[in-house]
Amino acid sequence: MGSTQNYALDIRCDFEKATILGDEDGISFALDEAFCMGNEAYWESSKIPELFKSVPCLKKAWDSGWFTGQEDEENKFLDSLE
Repeated sequence: MGSTQNYALDIRCDFEKATILGDEDGISFALDEAFCMGNEAYWESSKIPELFKSVPCLKKAWDSGWFTGQEDEENKFLDSLE
């Protein structure tokens, strides 16, 4: 398993453990990590990990990170035109 899959597995496990324990901070941390992973994925042209596809909030966090990366790139391009 590659490092990206290991990172996704860690996030998914942290999320599931926090959900079972009712740990809101742990859930928020996992969602933040999924967001960051999505942002990195935009720049690396990577796809969403299979481990996130079946968990709507992890998928949403990853997607948000990916779209933030896209917006950042568009803003950098627009700034370069000024």
